Amino acid sequence: MPIFYEQCVAPSIVRKLIANANVDYVYVNHYFSLLAAKRLCNSKPLFLDTHDIQSLNFVSHEYHRHTRLRAAPFSACLQEELRIIDRADRVTMVSRDEIELVRRHRPRGEFFYYIPIPPPVPLQAVEMRKNEDEASVRLLIVASRNPANERSLYWFLNDIWPAVTGTGAHLDIVGSISLSFPENTFENVHFLGVIGDIAQIYQQADIVVLPITNGGGIAIKTLEAIQHGKPIVATRHALRGLPLAITEVLPGWLSDADLTADLTELIKSKEIRQLRANQSHRVRGILASIGFDDQMHMELDRMRALGHKIPFTEEKARAKRYVIAAPSNPGSKGDEGMMRGCLNLLASATDVVILTLESSPLWSDTVRTEQFCLFKEQTGPYPDFYGSLTHNDVLLILGADVIDGTCGTDASLQRVDLIRAALTAGAAVHVFCSFRSSVDPAIIDRLLQIPEARFYLRDLHSLERFKAQTRLKAEYFPDFFIFCEKTETALCRNVREALVNAKRQGKTIIGLNFSEHAFRSFSDVHNSKSRERYVADVLTVLARSVENPCFVLMSNDTRHWKNFPSDSYYQEQARQWLQNSGHASNILLLDPMITYPEILNLIGEFDIIVSGRMHLALASFRNRVTAICYMGTGKGYTSVDKMRGIFDKFLGEPTLVVSSLSGLETAIGLLQTQHHSLKEKLKKSMERIEKESLEKKQHLRITLQLTNHHEDYVIQDRNHDSIHLNQF
Repeated sequence: MPIFYEQCVAPSIVRKLIANANVDYVYVNHYFSLLAAKRLCNSKPLFLDTHDIQSLNFVSHEYHRHTRLRAAPFSACLQEELRIIDRADRVTMVSRDEIELVRRHRPRGEFFYYIPIPPPVPLQAVEMRKNEDEASVRLLIVASRNPANERSLYWFLNDIWPAVTGTGAHLDIVGSISLSFPENTFENVHFLGVIGDIAQIYQQADIVVLPITNGGGIAIKTLEAIQHGKPIVATRHALRGLPLAITEVLPGWLSDADLTADLTELIKSKEIRQLRANQSHRVRGILASIGFDDQMHMELDRMRALGHKIPFTEEKARAKRYVIAAPSNPGSKGDEGMMRGCLNLLASATDVVILTLESSPLWSDTVRTEQFCLFKEQTGPYPDFYGSLTHNDVLLILGADVIDGTCGTDASLQRVDLIRAALTAGAAVHVFCSFRSSVDPAIIDRLLQIPEARFYLRDLHSLERFKAQTRLKAEYFPDFFIFCEKTETALCRNVREALVNAKRQGKTIIGLNFSEHAFRSFSDVHNSKSRERYVADVLTVLARSVENPCFVLMSNDTRHWKNFPSDSYYQEQARQWLQNSGHASNILLLDPMITYPEILNLIGEFDIIVSGRMHLALASFRNRVTAICYMGTGKGYTSVDKMRGIFDKFLGEPTLVVSSLSGLETAIGLLQTQHHSLKEKLKKSMERIEKESLEKKQHLRITLQLTNHHEDYVIQDRNHDSIHLNQF
C-alpha cells in the first residue's frame, strides 16, 4: 500500500502553502502516508500515529487477494512497515500487544502508548433498563463492514447464536455490516443498518456482545461499549491491546463454549448483568485514570520544542495530577463536606482524579459544580489504579475514620497499601484523618512502613494519639469541611421561613439527628423495637427538658445496608413518636437529600444541635451554634474520644459529649444556664480557628505545588445576606 502514497504528488498550491507556513511539527496518520509527509516537510519533526500495525490488517483482511502489489507474507509486510516507521521522530501505538511485537524487531525503539478514548456517557444514561421483561432481553452488536467483521459475525451467528435463541433474547445488529447479510435471516435477529442516534441504541440494550475474532490495534467498539457502561460479553480478541488492569476485570473468552455459557448466564440473570455493568464502570474508571490525553499533550509539546530546537523539560510540561482517595461513595453529608472542601482547595488544579471503591453512586454526580475543576473518577479496588501511579502524582487520603480502623481494619489496610504503592511509584502522599485511642497493631505496623507519607490530624487530641502510637511525624490540619462553602437554594428559603415563624412563637429550635451508628454505640440488639426505644428515650428527655421546642429532624446519611437503616428511617421514627406524644405542631422534617452546603446555610437558625454525627457538630460550631454529642461507649462503633477532642478544640467543653440519658439531661441544663458564655466562647474560638484554617490552607497549597488561586473565600458568613450565591 505505501507505494501508492510514494507516487502521490501534492498540488503545487499545497506545496507552496506548506512551504510558507510556520510549521512546528507534522502529525501523520498511518505509516503509509509518512513518506508523502516527509517530502512536504522534510525539515520538520514527524509525529506518527500508527493507529494499528497495518500489516496485521493487510493479512487479516486478505487485501493481498485484491492487488498484486501486496502479495507478500506477514513478515515481509511488517519489515516494510517498520522501515517506514523508523523515519518518524516519535511513534504512538494504540495497543500494548503491538508495541511488544514491534520491540522484538526494534528493541531500542521508543513507542508511546496512546488510546483515544471516547467521552464517557453520563451515569444516568447507562443505568440498567427499569422493569425490563426478562423474556425479551435485548442484545446489541455494532460493526462496520469489512472482511474481519464479516468473518466474526458469520461465526457468531452460525456457531454461537443457535445455542442462545432458546433464552428468548433478541439481537439487534447495527452498522454497515448489515449490507453483508442481505439474504440471511436468523431467529430473533434484527439488522438495523446505520443508525443516526447510536447512543439511544446503546441505552436500550441490556447486553453488548463483542464477537471479534481478528484484526489489529484495539477494537473501537469495545471502547465504545465500555464508555456506555453496559454489561459486556466479549471474546479475548475484543479486549486486545487494552491495559492489563482491564483484562483482569472484564472476562474475554477463547472458546465457543465459554462465550456461550457466559452470554446465556447474563441473559437469564438481571443480577449478574448488574454485576457485569459494575465491571464496565470499573474499567471506564481505569481508562480515565491513566490520563492518555494528558500524556499525548505532553508528547506534542515535546514535538513542538523539537521543531523550534528548544530544550524540553518533562517536569515543566506536565502539570501535577492530584488523586483523592475518597472517604467512601456519596451518601454521608460529612464526607460530602470534606470532599467539597478538598475540591475547593484544588480549584486551580487541572488534573484531578477521585478514587471510589463502588461504581454507584459517584462523586461526579454529587458535587460537580462550576466552582470546582473538572475531575475524573475511577471506581473499583485500589489495585486497579496502582499501574497508573507515577512520580508526578500527589495522592490525598481523605476521611476522618479511614486510617485508624474505626470503619474496619481491612478498609484502613487497603488505604495503607494504596499509600505504599504511590510512594513506590515516587508520588507524594498526604493523609488527612483523625486517630482513636487504641488502634489495631496490624494497622500500626503497616503505618510504620510508610514514614515518607505526610500525616495531618484534624484535632490536637488525635495528633497526640497518632504520635504516641506510631512515633511518626505529623501535624495539625483542620477538617476540610471548613473550606466547604454554603449555598442558598429554594429549599433553604422555605425552611428558613418556617424557622422564623417558629421563633416568632417563642419556640426553641432543636436540630435533631438520629443514626444507626449512634444507636449501635448504645445497643447490641439491632432490631426495630430497640431502635424505637432508643429514639423514644432521647425525645422524652428533650421534650421534658426544653420548654416550647421545635424539633427539626435531620438526615446526615442516605446510605443503608441490610439491617442497617439510613438516617431517614430514624427521621420517620422520631416523627411518629412526636406526633403520638402531642408534638405534631412542633415538627419540621428536612428533606433527606439536602446537601451539606445547604445544611451549613440553614444551621445558623438553630438554637441547639443534638446528634452523634461529627460533621453536624462541626457545622453547628462553624455557625456559632452550640451542640451536644450523644454517643455511647462499649457497645460497638463509637467515636467518643474523637468527639471530645473536637468539642474541646471548638467549644472548650468536652463534657457536652455524653453517653447516658442523665448526661444528656445535664448537658441540656448546662446549655440553658451557660448559653451566653458558651456562645461567646464559641465565637472567639471560631475566629481563631478560621484565621488559622486559612493560613493552613495557603501553606498546604504551596506544599502541594498548586498555582496561585484567589483567596477571597470567607469561611464564615456572619449573616445570610453575605452568602456568595455565585459560588454554586
